[in-house]
Amino acid sequence: NSARTWFVEPVSAGTPTVEDISRPYLNLAGIQVDPAANRSRSNSMRKVFGYEFVSADGSKKNVISLPAGWTGGEPEWSPNGSKIAFLAHGKTETQLWTADPATLTAIRVGTSRLLCNLTSAIEWSADGQSIAVVLVPTVRPGVAAESAKPVNPRVLVSDPTANRSRPLRDLLETERDQELFEHYTTGQLAVIHLATGKVTEIGKPGMIRSFSASPDFSLFRVTTTTKPFSYVVTSSSFGSKEE
Repeated sequence: NSARTWFVEPVSAGTPTVEDISRPYLNLAGIQVDPAANRSRSNSMRKVFGYEFVSADGSKKNVISLPAGWTGGEPEWSPNGSKIAFLAHGKTETQLWTADPATLTAIRVGTSRLLCNLTSAIEWSADGQSIAVVLVPTVRPGVAAESAKPVNPRVLVSDPTANRSRPLRDLLETERDQELFEHYTTGQLAVIHLATGKVTEIGKPGMIRSFSASPDFSLFRVTTTTKPFSYVVTSSSFGSKEE
């Protein structure tokens, strides 16, 4: 940490279980989405069940374990080094938690559900009183009901010339795929106050790829994915806008 008093190490529970691997996922433009929990498959596969704190002189080793059924993400130290923030992944949602190595306690911050598909970023304010994250928005883009009857023809055109593009997996193929992608990647940037759990929304919901903030959270730089989507490249190559 910044105070040079503690080191933190995620404690792994080993490889994912068969139950973890067999969860249904949506393959959307190179992103494997866990629709039940609004996060990427890579986040659902993490098996961190706690965090070990080791004092700088090596005299103390404390482990904070998460409740049964929950796993943790990468820890982020607060500016003064007194606690960590991390994403806590349950079966149906991701939450924001903090842990204190001095008191050996881990608690949830607020009651909001987090969105962790395009980004899983956590950013502290300079005073350590607030954290910026991306939430599941109150109103999400709609998705049409799946139909066995095709709504339009699918046309593929071959090209006899050499193509330098490598084969890509899990590309979007239909209009419904596009709707699903937008639905599960549209999030609301927000600031959560640690002491009260109060949520302050920043701007409008969007397909947020990344964000960064000024130390006092007065300004934010946000990169979002833009339409139109593509059927030949993954989402990392979709258009983007920085504001």
